[in-house]
Amino acid sequence: MAQGNSDNDSIVILDDTPTETIDVKQALAQAQTQFVEKKYTASEAAYTLILEVAPTNAQARFFRGYCYYASRKYTEALSDYEYSIRSEEYGLMSHYYSAHIYYRMNELKHALEKINLFIKNEYHFNPHYVKAIRLRIEIFKACDDLIPALQDLEFLLNRSKFTKGPTEALIAEIQTLIEAHKVKIIPSTSTTTDISSSNIHIRALFNSLIKNLKHHKDYSSAQGVCEDLIKLDPLNVQAKFYRSHCLLKLSGEGYDQSETIIQDLHFALSKNFSVFFCLCNLALNYHQMKQHYVALAYIEQAFTLFPEHKDKFYAFRIRGMIKSKLGQLEAALTDFKTAVTLSTKEDSATIELYSDLLEKMTPVGEKRKRSRSSSYDTEAAFDTSCQENTRATKRARTKPFETFASLSYTPERFKEDPADPIAAAMEEPTASATLFRDKHDATTSSTTAAAGAGAGANIEIR
Repeated sequence: MAQGNSDNDSIVILDDTPTETIDVKQALAQAQTQFVEKKYTASEAAYTLILEVAPTNAQARFFRGYCYYASRKYTEALSDYEYSIRSEEYGLMSHYYSAHIYYRMNELKHALEKINLFIKNEYHFNPHYVKAIRLRIEIFKACDDLIPALQDLEFLLNRSKFTKGPTEALIAEIQTLIEAHKVKIIPSTSTTTDISSSNIHIRALFNSLIKNLKHHKDYSSAQGVCEDLIKLDPLNVQAKFYRSHCLLKLSGEGYDQSETIIQDLHFALSKNFSVFFCLCNLALNYHQMKQHYVALAYIEQAFTLFPEHKDKFYAFRIRGMIKSKLGQLEAALTDFKTAVTLSTKEDSATIELYSDLLEKMTPVGEKRKRSRSSSYDTEAAFDTSCQENTRATKRARTKPFETFASLSYTPERFKEDPADPIAAAMEEPTASATLFRDKHDATTSSTTAAAGAGAGANIEIR
């Protein structure tokens, strides 16, 4: 395959006229001069003349394609690029400009395919690489696919930080996209279906799943049960949702199943199954993947769609975790405080997160600076109480997402609330009193809780 200037330097044209010779090198140089001067019509004619005698010249094909592109002759440009794509020298850039053409023609699927081929095979230091990411962001926006757009923006932000480039505009763009994602409507094309009580095998497997989750906290075995359920019923939304829960738990033990978690939770969303917890779990998963702005988009959507959800404390905790990683430490502290306040039970996981962050923000040997506001005493009491309980909290460490305390196989329960089958099961239940009661109230509350446990209270899962 001839490439670049690899054709003969001179070509003899044989016809009825006297013999005429074209110097291809010289003709390419003249056409290139016109191209650089942005005289695209003249340059196009020059490249066309060269291709009449040297049709395999990839350089002429590539640059004539750009002349067509600049003149909005998109069909002709694509034809030339499809030829120059075969060239090693011009192949990747042909994908790049083809993507631009398809984007302008509103053929977004083809545009995405072409730009992905360029991004996948090009080096990061190519000056067109960032432009390619930018184009892909615009394609995702045009497709209303905001999460991949956020992922690319976060990549550009991290790259800009690494190269010490400007970040303010990128952060503002990310925040705008997050706001747009907050009001994005979750598709509700179908309702959830229960695990069939008529299938004895499936019911037995589901009961085994509950036993592993609720009594043994054996998430590895529970995941295996979920896999068996999915083999029997590949579209079982409950099995996929619980599998994502198990994989999230196991992700702290070296498992890397983030893509499966994302697929399972999006499947559950498509079935309108426990939407609030799906959004929270997606946020937690992306947070663990260190894609913190994408995580923030999902958790903000949970707040927007479920402003009064009874388990909103869980969303506050996750948002606090995300904001602490984004350097928004005061906002993270506020979210952790709110989570503890809203939780109906002692939330030891959030208390530990708050304590660790407070310790990180407090200079050694100094107290945190506080304004002398009316809320000072309450806030100071909160901080002191958290610090005093840090050691005990770590002993009773309870990570996010750990409970299915109220879960049992009762199909009627799911029929009553198909969108939220686990309801309060995501709480971090303990039998102790709330954090800020005095010793007398704490003792009384603990006694009452113990009596309740003896009367058949839900089993805790940590």
